[in-house]
Amino acid sequence: MKKKEYIQLTKKQVHPTTAGEKLIGWLKKEYPWVIEYALTSQMEAYLDQIEGRVPGKGWQQFVKGVHKLMKYEIPRRVTKMDEDGAPTEKALEYAKTLSRQKRLVLPKEVYTSARSCGAWLTKNAPKKETKDGGKGKDKKGKKV
Repeated sequence: MKKKEYIQLTKKQVHPTTAGEKLIGWLKKEYPWVIEYALTSQMEAYLDQIEGRVPGKGWQQFVKGVHKLMKYEIPRRVTKMDEDGAPTEKALEYAKTLSRQKRLVLPKEVYTSARSCGAWLTKNAPKKETKDGGKGKDKKGKKV
């Protein structure tokens, strides 16, 4: 906080800077639970449980709890298919080539929808061969 200039130290005392006071005001408005004194004691107790390896009290659960308080959701990775825009040139070219080779009709939505193009390719593209003949196991028979 000192590095970000939210506080300054004078004679072993901590004082908020103007930026620090603005931050505190914003936190009071947006996330009032963050600056409640009870949070500090609860957090210390929970961290003690994590340190003591109490079952079900791991750092992941702690972070999930904080995220829930913040109404924060872990963002999903957005892909071209999620946006359902036009397919990439490479995907469309592959679909065209595949349709010619297999003498298949390429549906018109494949040209305009990444999702449709991906679904068509998944259905019609040749499946990749694996070294184990598609069994999903290594030489010793273990799952890979």
